Amino acid sequence: MGKCPKCGRVFAKTNQNHTCDEVLSTVDDYIAAQPKAIRPLR
Repeated sequence: MGKCPKCGRVFAKTNQNHTCDEVLSTVDDYIAAQPKAIRPLR
């Protein structure tokens, strides 16, 4: 299990990325919020 040190949210996976409850309005916003290494996989 992982936990975000910023917002305290708990995840099933360790080091899971998220946006600390920031609402993303488009798929492009979501992709832009991902690590650079992940973005080309869309």
